[in-house]
Amino acid sequence: MSPDLSRDLHDLAGRTAAALPGGGLDAAALARRARGRRRARTATFTVVSTAAVAVLAAGATLALRQVPDPQPAHTPSPTPTTSAVGPTPTPSATVPTVAMPAGDAALAYGTCGSLATAVPERGFAATWRTAAELDATRVPAGDPLVLTARLDGADAASDVAFPAAGPRLSVLRDGVVVAGGTDAYGGARPGTWFDLVYSEGDDVVTYGAALPLTVCDPGGGAAVDVGAPLPAGEYTLVAWTPVAGLPDGAVTGRPDDTRTADQVVADAGAVWVVASSAPVPFTVVGHAEAARTTPVVEPDLDALPTTHEYVTCGDPAPSGPSSETGLALRTDPVATEAAAGSTLAVSGALEARTGERWTVSVPMIDLVLSQDGVVVGSTLVPQDGWSVVLDVGLGAPVDLYHGGGGDLTTCSTDPNVAGDPLPPGTYTVHPVVHVLSAEVWTRASGTRSHDQSFDVVGAPFELTIT
Repeated sequence: MSPDLSRDLHDLAGRTAAALPGGGLDAAALARRARGRRRARTATFTVVSTAAVAVLAAGATLALRQVPDPQPAHTPSPTPTTSAVGPTPTPSATVPTVAMPAGDAALAYGTCGSLATAVPERGFAATWRTAAELDATRVPAGDPLVLTARLDGADAASDVAFPAAGPRLSVLRDGVVVAGGTDAYGGARPGTWFDLVYSEGDDVVTYGAALPLTVCDPGGGAAVDVGAPLPAGEYTLVAWTPVAGLPDGAVTGRPDDTRTADQVVADAGAVWVVASSAPVPFTVVGHAEAARTTPVVEPDLDALPTTHEYVTCGDPAPSGPSSETGLALRTDPVATEAAAGSTLAVSGALEARTGERWTVSVPMIDLVLSQDGVVVGSTLVPQDGWSVVLDVGLGAPVDLYHGGGGDLTTCSTDPNVAGDPLPPGTYTVHPVVHVLSAEVWTRASGTRSHDQSFDVVGAPFELTIT
């Protein structure tokens, strides 16, 4: 189901509100995005969890045997004695104590050193919330916490503004924020985006983050070990997003509307509140002297193609796995046999191997089928208009929407007509993601854009159609 043109422009205006540093609604940006951006859809992440708090205490003392005193010299004919003192045992290694924020009731909600009982200045959102999901609930000390988070407004009754940098991520122990407290950009990305309620909350960006599990700085000269890896123990993650509800029509979508996003919010008389997630428990295990980091490689956007044509029957098979940008498509194992005329769904994730963060607009995973190196079939339906918006962090893959699967047919050039079912035989299947537009961000270079489509190809696999 696609919105009409006015709704589409309405959406595009909201989506490009952060195109300028101040969040202005730029007409040129609207024109660029209109070529590849429409309604986005992604699965809702859910978390149902409770916080668990444990006190970690460990220690031991080792007593060494004492050597007996020698016998007095005047004792007649003393019985010789020997002292069987063995090697001195090596004391057990002790894990240094890590000084973490003690908690300050005066600090703002979710920030470093604040309390779990803190309340946002303007309160919590009534219907909007933040959903979060962890990649693993047991994390080695020194490793980051890999997660996805997104704003969830399935029950919302109004449009909403939210920061382009996405949810804030706070890690708590014993009821105090001890790590994080900021967004996946570390507070370095300004701007505001809009989500419009007619899309039922499906246009919100999904963010992947590798959150460093290191002691944060609460400020005020607190005696804490800033930057030290969190020690072993039980923690909880709370993801939270500042949101401002907007009345219908607040985002006009007109090219001459040059207001910044903050001005739109102010003109609407909106109030910023907090959409919070449920606490998500996880455990840090082991000990690390320092946090492990991944070197940042600047991607070469000039290497990307300036034109793009979808692969179709008769073309050479896509080579892969490949990506000229450092983006990679990782797919999950699937069945190796399928019946003629059936569909095949391939799930997977998009991951970044260069840059620090990528914001991309992508449709579902398409499948290109080949025989003897030549394309003979494809699940792609040209101009189908469906895409999701992902904000992918280095080392934090984000799952891709795969729908109900694609028809195993010959190539189609008509968006309303499927190809013919492929005949029985053995085929090579090439998973492909068509990136419709992309922005890459690093602390060193800021944000750079590439508005031309390009492909990310996953590893091929064999499929027998029976």
